[in-house]
Amino acid sequence: MVQLLGSKHPTSECRSSASRWACGVAGALLASAAACATGVDVSQAELAEICAGDALCMGEVEAGSGGASGSGPVGASGSSGSSPVGTGGSVSNTGGSTGFSGSSGTSGNAGSGGGSAGSGSTTLKPLAVGTCMATSSVVIIYTERGMGKVTDSNATMTLHIENKGPAFDLTALTIRYWFTDDGVGAFTSDIDYAQQANGSTFSKSDVKVTFGQESGSNYAAIGFSAGDSVATNAAVDQVQVRLHTSDYKMFDQSNDFSYQGSAAAVANPNITPYINGTQVGGCVPVP
Repeated sequence: MVQLLGSKHPTSECRSSASRWACGVAGALLASAAACATGVDVSQAELAEICAGDALCMGEVEAGSGGASGSGPVGASGSSGSSPVGTGGSVSNTGGSTGFSGSSGTSGNAGSGGGSAGSGSTTLKPLAVGTCMATSSVVIIYTERGMGKVTDSNATMTLHIENKGPAFDLTALTIRYWFTDDGVGAFTSDIDYAQQANGSTFSKSDVKVTFGQESGSNYAAIGFSAGDSVATNAAVDQVQVRLHTSDYKMFDQSNDFSYQGSAAAVANPNITPYINGTQVGGCVPVP
């Protein structure tokens, strides 16, 4: 005998669609017994009679087996599962139908042609980094005279030179102010004022400026044709310099290695001092 759950009228209970769902569930709990879920004690002969009708029993397949994607809720297990309650298909006593696969998406359009070639230019690249000496025996104190105007027709400054090392003759000293000419043309200079110390005969006419290119940058080399010896811990009081083109074209100072907008009497290591051509302090640009 097999103990089952349900009415004492098994055939009528298992034939209704609502009870078929209960039959399938109960059958899953009693997988070891070949029985329809009626809920009463029945003999094997009675079970055979019940299952001879349209009730579905464990291990049986009603007309129409489960589809490839899984049987219906009451259908026998499909090829993709073994549970008596199918995982796919709509609620019916037949196996669920296999869904159609979606159509493939279309590929995107190819990108347009490459960008246009850059135009030729003699403008030097902006400077970002420099190589600095560990210590500086000569320090350049810098004041920017352009009131912080990054785009201007002049690079204008006051330089104060402090000697922290051995004494040297002023004529041996050269200072490089590094800038980028932006391709606006050849540069020239004006010396507005110069004084080595109180009472010295040194004047602005003793200051000479030459221009060149090195390390990926333009530079103005500020030198001296006359002047006294500069002792240890002594200084050159000031040199006021303006750099510009002959027609005062506007240029951008934001890419100039030595420029510090609105600086007032600050040490500027990016203005490089040399004695007899040897660097004695500060930094040089890296191209």
